[in-house]
Amino acid sequence: MNLGVDKKTAIEDACRIEHYISDKTFKAIKAHMAKYSKADAK
Repeated sequence: MNLGVDKKTAIEDACRIEHYISDKTFKAIKAHMAKYSKADAK
């Protein structure tokens, strides 16, 4: 998946998000992305 931001910004923002949202929400996002990535690969 590509959101159109440069790699450095994406990495920095992902780190920030990881530290500011709950573990429950972070796990749900990861599960959604794993499902989305599998569906997108077909």
